[in-house]
Amino acid sequence: MRTLNIFVSGTIEDQRAERATVADAIASLRLDATRAETQYSSERCPRDECLRMVRECDVYLGVYSATRYGWIIPNDNISVTELEFNEAQRLQKPTLVFVAKLPQGWTPRNDEERHQYERQRAFLNRVLDFESGKFRAPEFESLAQLQDQVAGSLMQLLIERFHLTVTRPPFLAPRRLDVFVGRDAYIETLTRALLSNETALVHGFYGVGGLGKTALALELAYRLREHFADGVLWAELPTTNPHNTLADWARAYGGDLSRIEDTNTRADALRTILRGRRVLAILDGAVDEADDAKIAPLLRALADCPVIVTSRVTQLNSLVHARRVDLDKMNDDEAVALFDRVVGVGAIHESPRLQRDKILAIAKVVDYLPLALDLAAAQLREHRAWTLDDVLTMLRDERARLDTLQWGDGRTRGIRAMVQVSYNRLTEEEQKFFAALGVFAGDDFDARAAAFVVTEACPEQERRDEGRTTEDEGRTTEDEGWTRAMLERLLRLSLVQEGR
Repeated sequence: MRTLNIFVSGTIEDQRAERATVADAIASLRLDATRAETQYSSERCPRDECLRMVRECDVYLGVYSATRYGWIIPNDNISVTELEFNEAQRLQKPTLVFVAKLPQGWTPRNDEERHQYERQRAFLNRVLDFESGKFRAPEFESLAQLQDQVAGSLMQLLIERFHLTVTRPPFLAPRRLDVFVGRDAYIETLTRALLSNETALVHGFYGVGGLGKTALALELAYRLREHFADGVLWAELPTTNPHNTLADWARAYGGDLSRIEDTNTRADALRTILRGRRVLAILDGAVDEADDAKIAPLLRALADCPVIVTSRVTQLNSLVHARRVDLDKMNDDEAVALFDRVVGVGAIHESPRLQRDKILAIAKVVDYLPLALDLAAAQLREHRAWTLDDVLTMLRDERARLDTLQWGDGRTRGIRAMVQVSYNRLTEEEQKFFAALGVFAGDDFDARAAAFVVTEACPEQERRDEGRTTEDEGRTTEDEGWTRAMLERLLRLSLVQEGR
């Protein structure tokens, strides 16, 4: 069978996450003879090479920024992205385009940003007008939404245009983290175990959050999805109701357990549905021994499947025979690699040796905890005028203030110290917004739910609401837009994470 070539265009250099999301969406369709070209637009990809990839592709897939025009070819006076789009239209390539939604309240900060936005808007207007205005490009607000849009639209195109048989097995894992690095030995050990149909318990060596248990499980879900042709199941243990989860999982395979009242009987019925299928299951976030009551019926249903359970504790009766993997903190190389991934290669203007020494000094302050390192790097990325010395000074100052706020043996204060530094960088309104989200106590929530709980906590939002009733549909739309903008700000600082 000839390889189907999908060319991904429009992603500029800082859209690493969008490119990875598109690649994941394509992989989710389980097409063995498919490859994607995801070279981002820059002078490192010559004009002729860009055009060659467009000419050779079977499907042109554009992922466009709402605000940035991208790298402009001097002699053509147009961006590489626009050049590629023009070539795809000239050759009448099957085309899919996805456009990032303009962030709520976004305005250009300077003349260069204004010029970029105006050129990009003119380009997008032309894109949306081709084929006599019949073309509709979905707007996406999150990477999870982009993945669903790409997979769904591409599946329909491949079925209708190329007459391929395409299915999407259930893949219930949350979005993959953009900054996962290292952990090679753990990946290797767990891969062997899962491919051998074992159950593995991933336990944080120090019994605290922030060691990367969930991140490791997520990475394995995405890396191994091609080995599990019948899907990946996921459950968030703190919020999971096993009785309902069993029914949801069965429904993903066309089963109906609604008439089965007993939970163990439901588990047995789901086991029958899953028998003979290659399915990976991940049960994430056991906090204490009480979670064993949730784990037991799920493992009963998954008796014939490889399973990962992440937990802060090891005293779980259901997992007494599971392979135990104790996850430690990051090492020096992983800490440096994480900074490079988050901040960007070349963005830190220090000699390589001095840069490494300062990153390791930061890592030592935050106890080499991946979440804390991610927070520190996100601060440096967001404040380009800052230096590694600035971050280190603030961290040391916050650590001194938090000596009485310790976990365990006193060596694990890194995350709290780093969150405090990030929190202090927020405006007063953003701080109140962030604090108000605590009402969800670890549960997933959407922008609509957040909008309801934060209004009273944020005076500026209250003033915006004066004179409007709760039932006012306009208020609901405006509140959600404002809330989404605030959540995007916290997401950029790694203070919240995007779920499914």
